[in-house]
Amino acid sequence: MTNLNIIVAYDNKVPNLGDYFNDCKNDIQGFFDEQGIKAHFWDSRKCNQVHIDLQIPYFHHQPFIFIAYSHGSKEALVENEVNAYVKVNMNVGLFKNSLFISNACKIGEILGKTLIEKGALSFIGFDTEAAIIRGYEQIFIECDNYFLKLFFVQEISIKEALISLIRHYLRLIDKYESDFEKIDIRLALISLKESLVRLYNQTSALHTKTHFYY
Repeated sequence: MTNLNIIVAYDNKVPNLGDYFNDCKNDIQGFFDEQGIKAHFWDSRKCNQVHIDLQIPYFHHQPFIFIAYSHGSKEALVENEVNAYVKVNMNVGLFKNSLFISNACKIGEILGKTLIEKGALSFIGFDTEAAIIRGYEQIFIECDNYFLKLFFVQEISIKEALISLIRHYLRLIDKYESDFEKIDIRLALISLKESLVRLYNQTSALHTKTHFYY
């Protein structure tokens, strides 16, 4: 099978949401296993600047995919909510040629734009708080991984997969519209849809999974 360079970073040890980030990783890992897709999985121990700075240069000479289940700030992905491992003015230039995807809060505001300026192909993330509702984690895991699963199963572009993701959010929002006991779920989904940042150029928007083959 044609190979792909995929990195999945997940902050599984952080007290706040570490279990959720780990469940997101397990969900996408199970999908990759079913599809025969190999990926590199980096847990909290590898979510640090030293590891990123040493390892990413092995990947960025050709298109690659970087996925992060993690906390974030406007300018950085952070391990344990405080330790930046991908940050503006630190190492964003290493992510040239990447499709960069994360469910981290706020990174779409500054980090995402800077990644594109420094050569990333596309960025998908959020520019506000990306909240989930406890007890209903599977709904949000499904949303976090919806784009990836669609992108790898079908021969569609990044832009087309993102349009489908927005439609998925809308279906769920409609589903919970009349269920007042789950209004918090609906409000969280609305917030996620509205804060989703999609950055790419005319060329990278048309990239399909085959662009990332080597």
